[in-house]
Amino acid sequence: GSKGKSTTASLIASMLAQNHKSVFLAGNIRKSVLDILPKIKKNNIIVLELSSFQLEDLARHKISPHIAVITNLLKEHLNRYKNLREYALAKANIFKFQNSADYLLINKNDYYIKNLAKNAKSKIIFFGQGRKILNPALRGKHNMLNMAAAEEVARLYDIPRNLRDKAMRDFKGLEGRIQFVASVNGVKYYNDTASTMPDATIAAINSFLPKYRGKIVLIAGGSDKKLDFSGLAKSITENIRHTVFLPGDATNKIKILLKNRAFYSETKSMHKAVRLARGLAQKGDITLLSPGAASFSQFQHEFERGTAFVKEVGNLKKN
Repeated sequence: GSKGKSTTASLIASMLAQNHKSVFLAGNIRKSVLDILPKIKKNNIIVLELSSFQLEDLARHKISPHIAVITNLLKEHLNRYKNLREYALAKANIFKFQNSADYLLINKNDYYIKNLAKNAKSKIIFFGQGRKILNPALRGKHNMLNMAAAEEVARLYDIPRNLRDKAMRDFKGLEGRIQFVASVNGVKYYNDTASTMPDATIAAINSFLPKYRGKIVLIAGGSDKKLDFSGLAKSITENIRHTVFLPGDATNKIKILLKNRAFYSETKSMHKAVRLARGLAQKGDITLLSPGAASFSQFQHEFERGTAFVKEVGNLKKN
């Protein structure tokens, strides 16, 4: 999927580890498969989070995993792919070479994925919104979907419900994904730097609603990947107290769409952005770094951007 792949993969690994000794997690989650290769033995379980680019590499070898999971399909990487269909076909490599002994788990509410999977040779399992588990690291409807997907995989491995629940309750969350950083002077700071597309930021904002409507200071903006920001502009207008924009061509697109219907400021560094947000947020508010855009105009990657945010929040706390 385009939102929550890493969380889903991590939850799957956590659930399977409740009943299986050797479960390895790697892939596009800042943990290279090469690091775990020397440790892997024949009967080990490997959970991989794969990007569309990595799936294209797998396709060259005509390989798909035994169990494939697609949580959602959102517009992403349109600076590399001609259109959504081309991007979707790259994602479809996850099940393209499966056979009747394999499994494909797909979101029953995502029409595009269901249509894409019509030609799948594997056994298809549908999942929906899932059960609610009280864990602040798993807030938002998108995470209920991630939990539901993970549960379906765990069922295939006969993990009992009490152990699935334990894995979800114990889940600590992932770096840069609606990650709670600190509370400073009554304001909670969250790092959601991994939201590099508008739909991901909308999901992050929604995870704080309705309680925090009008009580969110958002740090957003950056580099454009030829995406549509109209939905994000609408969400900002309806839900955000004030937006602090980082520089980039995505920022310029969002500002045009806002049409002076929302309060915003612009700044050139994370240091200034966090300082500005501190002055704008009131006690009981949250400050959310959720850019909705790529980071390459200012940072090496989105996690460097998140590290800069966490460092600046740490400096606020010290002072």
